[in-house]
Amino acid sequence: MTTWRNHTNPPAAERGFTLLELMVTVGIAGILLAIALPAMRPFILNDTLMTETNTLVLAMYAARGEAIKADTGVQVCTSNNGQTCAAGGNWANGFIVLSTVAGAAPIMVVNALTNGNTITDHSGQPSNVTFRSTGQTNAGANYTFVLCDSRGAGSARYVQVMPTGRAVASTTPGFDLAGAALTCP
Repeated sequence: MTTWRNHTNPPAAERGFTLLELMVTVGIAGILLAIALPAMRPFILNDTLMTETNTLVLAMYAARGEAIKADTGVQVCTSNNGQTCAAGGNWANGFIVLSTVAGAAPIMVVNALTNGNTITDHSGQPSNVTFRSTGQTNAGANYTFVLCDSRGAGSARYVQVMPTGRAVASTTPGFDLAGAALTCP
């Protein structure tokens, strides 16, 4: 009968972690997690707001492209049901890209924003942006939107749709394209 005397290479059945080693590892992981989680919140909020900003810009460009391609008017408008425009609706409740041809199905549907985020139309224009077959908007002025989250104006994002049809988002949170500070509701 052979006895095991070499403690550096124990048999496979005896390999593993002790309870003490496991508890120390879990404790260290808990401390690191407690430090990392609060730092992740601003990252997640920034990412969410930037995604919603890019979605609004994408909807404007989708409408513009479809208007040029179909040689007809296409609008981006607030919608409560994802099928029809809601006059005077809330942009944060969702919006759609829809042809002005009667009975047309939505080209793009954007659901309500998350976490109580808001989109406010600051342009004083009607509650929809309509693109003509030339790619230009039907307004003689800019459409401007401010997207806000729970952190307020310092983190707000700005989107401007020019009469030429070009949609631009500000690169600096909290400021418009001209450098003026934004306000949130």
